Amino acid sequence: MSIIVKRTDSSSYFPPGFEALERAALESVPGVRYCGTQDEVPTDGDLCLLTNTHTDLAKWEALRPRVKLILHPNSGHDNLVPGWTEVPLVLGNPIRAQAVADWCLSALYTHAAPIRHHSAWPATRDWPRTLTSERRTLIVGHWHVGKILQQKLQVTVLDPFEKLDADLWGGWDVVILAASLNKENRHLLDEEFFNTCPPDFLLINPARGELVDERALRDFLQKNPQARAVLDVHELEPFTPNYWNTPQVIATPHIAGVWQGLIPTMIEYETEVLTLFTTGQLS
Repeated sequence: MSIIVKRTDSSSYFPPGFEALERAALESVPGVRYCGTQDEVPTDGDLCLLTNTHTDLAKWEALRPRVKLILHPNSGHDNLVPGWTEVPLVLGNPIRAQAVADWCLSALYTHAAPIRHHSAWPATRDWPRTLTSERRTLIVGHWHVGKILQQKLQVTVLDPFEKLDADLWGGWDVVILAASLNKENRHLLDEEFFNTCPPDFLLINPARGELVDERALRDFLQKNPQARAVLDVHELEPFTPNYWNTPQVIATPHIAGVWQGLIPTMIEYETEVLTLFTTGQLS
């Protein structure tokens, strides 16, 4: 089976020469021809759209009858939904799952036990902290990232799709969002939710900014000086300077899934998927 792979969009974390690397790897698969973001799509032949978070499928509607596969080597795919349901869609959640889980664990432990250098021996060695095991923690979402976090933390998980029930409004000390965005969970954490949270509540969100009603979060933080939020995703991306103008929020620029080995791992994943597809082994 032969197929033309069209990369629809680039990403700001791609290094110089990324498409040359991607082309060399994908065209090593028999039957694969690669078209970069600036390449014209040939007028005939089956297509695979290689997408990312910037992709708008509506822009590719004219090619829809030729598209046999959508390869989305990203985790969040809300920009593709509702999409072309008749076209197989392969997601790249395994690529970044460990990196995102590490980011969440770093956020949690840095908050719970920030390690600071002492240049002199203090008069007292008091450390008024709460252990993570003593804090009621809820993970929302039980897919790749959520499963890793549950194994590490042994905490409660809420995921209706996996039939894992928990009371979202149960007054949790910590909530970690690991769910995909859909039309039903936008602003899942809203004013009603924050009204149930303790004054030292911690929110960790590497999933999607739209899962949180940011107005309600800002109001909650203003009323509760001990509350904290560690946010990798935001309703406005890229966010404007001083978007989170409070020391209660640690904001990172959607980089929880980025690490030194991301590019080779992503290209390797794409190559594996296309090998399975062209040999008829992709189920």
